Amino acid sequence: MPAYAGLPALAVVLALCYLVDRRTWVDAGLAHWLPLRFRLTLVAALSCLLGAAAT
Repeated sequence: MPAYAGLPALAVVLALCYLVDRRTWVDAGLAHWLPLRFRLTLVAALSCLLGAAAT
């Protein structure tokens, strides 16, 4: 799969994983980590999208 197709797909997977974590981490007592998890997911997804745009 070329980078211009794979990197946006990876960004979508990262967002879906974050949505799952929002539901499961609260029950596990890890809710205080969610703001950091959101920021890291956002940076990773934007990096994937910028990388795809550059190819």
